[in-house]
Amino acid sequence: MTAATSSMCSEAATIHQPVKVELRDGQRFVDHVKMVVTEAGEDFAVFEEHDRVPVTQIADCEPRSHAPPSYLGKLREES
Repeated sequence: MTAATSSMCSEAATIHQPVKVELRDGQRFVDHVKMVVTEAGEDFAVFEEHDRVPVTQIADCEPRSHAPPSYLGKLREES
C-alpha cells in the first residue's frame, strides 16, 4: 500500500487535486499535497494546511471527487 499511496500523493501534487487522507491513528482530513519528499530513505507527503506525514502512516488516500455542497450552488440551480 505504501508505494500506491506515495504514487497517489505524487499524482495529486502534480495535478493540484485535493485528496481525502486517513491516517493509521484514525485522523482524517482533506488537503492538497504540495510534494512528496524522501529523507533518510523515508517518503513524506507534504500538505498545504497540515503537517508533513510519513507515507507509512497514511492508511488511505484518495482523490476528492467533488467540491463540498454550498448554498450558492443551490441558488444558481434555482435561477
